[in-house]
Amino acid sequence: MSDDITKQNAWIRTKINVGDSEDARALLAEALPKADSETYYLASLIATTDEERYFYLENAIALDPSHELAQKAFGELFERNPHYYDPRKSRGLFITCGVLSVLAVVGMIIAVILTWQ
Repeated sequence: MSDDITKQNAWIRTKINVGDSEDARALLAEALPKADSETYYLASLIATTDEERYFYLENAIALDPSHELAQKAFGELFERNPHYYDPRKSRGLFITCGVLSVLAVVGMIIAVILTWQ
């Protein structure tokens, strides 16, 4: 099966290289249900929006975190669109988790004190 995907990826890359985006999209429609990281990377090359490109690159990297071209394209996408990653959202999540952890520990301490009495 991986030979089939490799062959499909080669055809898709050829279509992209000669500028035949429509045929490449048709081949991708067949290949994506059984895609590997290279297939998703190739899809990102002919994506029509940055949102699509983000989706395809995210999937490519999820399947193969060492895919260098996908990593590079992902970095370039973030440079052009910094709103895709908002560190304040992550910070808020960490703060929320921290507060909940502290409350859980306080609750356990109270439960232990009440059972000892």
